[in-house]
Amino acid sequence: MMYMRVAMFGGVSPPTVLLKAGNGTEVRLSSFTTAVSRGPESADYVGDARLFADADNVFRIRMGFDQDTTEQWQLGIKNNDIAKTREFTWVVAESEAETAQPWIVVSPPDLAYHALVGDSLEHSVQVSNKGTGPLKITSTAPALPAGFAIGSTLPVTIPPSHSEWLALTFKAPKSPPLPNGTITATVALTATPPDTTASNTNGHNQEVSLTATTQRLEVVLLLDASGSMTWDAEGESLLEDPADSRWSELSSATRQFLDLLAHFGQGRGRFGIARFPAEDPDDVTTFDIVPMTDITDVAGMEDAQETFAAVAPDPDSPTPMGDGLDRVLAPATTYFDTGALSVGANRRWLILMSDGAHNSGTHEPREFVRPPMGTAPAGSSLAEKRISLFAVGYGIEGFTDVDHVTLKELCSGSWGGGQQRFVDEEETTATALAAALRDAIKSGLTPTASPRDPQGTVLAGFGEVRHEVLLTRFDRRAALVLNWNTPDPGRLRLELLTPLQERITPETAGQGAFSDVVFRGDSRSQVYLIGPECLSAVSQDDNQPAKARHGTWTLVITAPSDDPENPEPNAGFVAEKYVYDTLVDSSLHLSLESDETSYFAGEPITLSAKLTAGGKPVTGVSVSLSATVPTRSMANWLANLEVPEEAMLQADEEMTGLDATPLLVKKRAAKIAGFRFENTRNKITLPMSQANGMGTYQGTLTDTSVPERYTFYVTATGTSDGVDFRREAKLETYVLVRPEPDHSVMDIEQLDPFAVVTVTPRDRFDNALMIDPQAVGGFEVVGSDVDFGDISSHLDGTYSVRAHYEPGARPSIGVSYAGMQVIRPKTPLPLDELLYPDRVFAFAPGPMSSSNTQGIPEAALGTVVQKGPDRFVALGGGGQLVVGFEEHVVLGGSDTDVTVFVRPDSDLRAYRVEVFSQEVEDWVSLGESSGVTESFALRAGGVESTPAVRITDISGRTRDSQLNPLATPGVSVRGIGVRRTSRGLPMGMERLPDWLSRMWRGVD
Repeated sequence: MMYMRVAMFGGVSPPTVLLKAGNGTEVRLSSFTTAVSRGPESADYVGDARLFADADNVFRIRMGFDQDTTEQWQLGIKNNDIAKTREFTWVVAESEAETAQPWIVVSPPDLAYHALVGDSLEHSVQVSNKGTGPLKITSTAPALPAGFAIGSTLPVTIPPSHSEWLALTFKAPKSPPLPNGTITATVALTATPPDTTASNTNGHNQEVSLTATTQRLEVVLLLDASGSMTWDAEGESLLEDPADSRWSELSSATRQFLDLLAHFGQGRGRFGIARFPAEDPDDVTTFDIVPMTDITDVAGMEDAQETFAAVAPDPDSPTPMGDGLDRVLAPATTYFDTGALSVGANRRWLILMSDGAHNSGTHEPREFVRPPMGTAPAGSSLAEKRISLFAVGYGIEGFTDVDHVTLKELCSGSWGGGQQRFVDEEETTATALAAALRDAIKSGLTPTASPRDPQGTVLAGFGEVRHEVLLTRFDRRAALVLNWNTPDPGRLRLELLTPLQERITPETAGQGAFSDVVFRGDSRSQVYLIGPECLSAVSQDDNQPAKARHGTWTLVITAPSDDPENPEPNAGFVAEKYVYDTLVDSSLHLSLESDETSYFAGEPITLSAKLTAGGKPVTGVSVSLSATVPTRSMANWLANLEVPEEAMLQADEEMTGLDATPLLVKKRAAKIAGFRFENTRNKITLPMSQANGMGTYQGTLTDTSVPERYTFYVTATGTSDGVDFRREAKLETYVLVRPEPDHSVMDIEQLDPFAVVTVTPRDRFDNALMIDPQAVGGFEVVGSDVDFGDISSHLDGTYSVRAHYEPGARPSIGVSYAGMQVIRPKTPLPLDELLYPDRVFAFAPGPMSSSNTQGIPEAALGTVVQKGPDRFVALGGGGQLVVGFEEHVVLGGSDTDVTVFVRPDSDLRAYRVEVFSQEVEDWVSLGESSGVTESFALRAGGVESTPAVRITDISGRTRDSQLNPLATPGVSVRGIGVRRTSRGLPMGMERLPDWLSRMWRGVD
């Protein structure tokens, strides 16, 4: 007898099993005996085979022999599940019992734990049996290290074609272990019967590698206390009534953050608060508000809250963001631990909030980011210190100069890529700022999730409003939050209804059955902090079994005017926008990650959402992804906006002495002139698909051509282990602009003894790079044999820098961004070696020439060396200028036969260069320029020499954005230089058009 057993992993369609002996015909086996022959003759009969279908997709084969056989046998298996590929294993043995063998697969083979001190984390591996016999897991070998335990009840029996989850828990010690806070181990799952063929390769493995890192929290808040924080959200000064100031909103948000940090982080680490600028510029200790201290319970947090509440920004103070970063990061004053254990193990977060751009101080923000985007020396960057930056940028577009680019670069240059949040919606900045700081709590700082993270706000004010949230048995503690915008502690009131229909009010919280509930109120919020005892089983009646408070909780929101016990409404109360939120410390968690730490316009953004419950992946649930994307760019709008000069002067006068950058002055001037940026966004829904069958869902946004803020929301709803749940997660990113070589231009205006280099960096979507080049890293004008001054911005997406080099030097000048070449280095032409036309052959100034104050064509003649800044000709929209040399032709032979020297205008004005071809007796094009000084080769037009050069404006620019006639319409030409000339016309090409012949020969 010969015995075989075949196992199919998954599926319900039985396979076709085939058997072949030697050169015989392949036969299909069935539940009836089937003859098997070694050849075509009747004498080749060997015996009979029969197929038995057992449970769990196992199929037994018995082969009885009537003759001895030495042939090679072949077993064939055909998958009949047309929808999916199936895996099969088989065993051949001399006894039927021996064919029942397990085949163990452990997935994932690696588990990583990141637990705060004292926390318990549960992860799970899926143990699959792809063998032909049962598998029983009894223990591990060697034994699990201290802190680890098997969370599942042993033994775990797994039939063939089945899988079971095996939980492995880690209980973090009270302090991270030396030397780096990490415990590692590799153990094998012990099975009965043993799988003797298992290896450590995926697909047939029984080992699990464990890595557990125990972490303390190190949380530092670095907050902007500059003069602009005394303004309201729209940039108006509030010296007499600071209740609506940005600082007041930050104070409310920070107070709530500290309550939540205490509730979810008590005993898990330390925190501190610093400000910038220092209260006293001569005393660096006044950067400090709360030095690093232990995270206590909620009551213990009050001292820090009161200390912070006493801080008041100076209305005249600037924004030295770099100095603030230096205070909390420099080795001598750092808020973060410097020991190897802390650096290697701890969860280190720097939460930076600012409403403006760095504009003063000794240090630059980029000093804390590695090159090429920063200048941090080795070992001193945020990333190398393993500090993750969580940046909150406060600013309604058009009313602040918050530097999102710098904040994004700081995030990207920090450990793990950091995170970014935006507070930019009119009328809701207070609730948005509080939500941004709450996001830090539930975005990785603590093991906190959000069953409800509303995407908008709701109008209240008439009657009672209710919202339901779901707390599950996976949730250990919770916080239910209500935030509003008007600074009035009585504006709204929040009460709770438990699943047992108990009512919790501000007055009953902390009392009796709700002793484990803490109520916290502020001028803009009310919060209930619910401890584990409140959520655990309670008994309402001695005759009834205890019930837990897991299930649907109801937030009941009223306004004072709706309260029958308080019938007097607040003066002027009509409606209030508010936001409600729920945070839970939970083992049911939805994490959201992006595939990159930063993105540039045009790059796809792929998001991965991982859903786990009790350490096990949650599959087969509804996961949706929505995105809020910009429809237009503030930077592009501002770069292209021409603000009237009188508005700029007024704005400059208004902002003098205040905490403002030139960019904010232009925004203010735009407001004065009546311009307003419409910050519109589209909300789109994107599909998410399960990527690996292990609870990970992926979706991709492909259209990111418009830069700036992108917000993503993921919502997961379903059932896990019989528990209904809802989880939401949010991720925000700021899409940057990366200038590209084919779309960026550089103009070198040589003004002996220096040159002015003007750069217009753009990408393929014509997005402008609008940055402060002194604060933002990565943007550089580079070169050799040349010294550069500071780069200055013209506030229109163009930048200039002075380049100094020795007389006779041949420097090279180029542009790079983020370490990548944007404009290939070029060498300025030797001006004293060029020849300059001495005749204007023709000039057609284009329409509206009466407004042209620079319409004298002879200004373009002669050398450009030491030519005055006002010596140029504006061609006018569509205008033409024809120049040349008396009785001389321009010769070709180089890449720089003809160079057009352009005087930069407020915008680029394109032009075309043509030369007269005596061979075809017509004009031929050498090329076009976007509007910068540029050289052209005669061979581009197929000519070796030419008697005349024609420049045509193709920009058509005649009016400004207010439709006022331009004083210098069209492209402005300082001069034309050529490499070589020769007297007389080439032989055989003496004919010229009459007009050109007269001009060329000097006959007027």
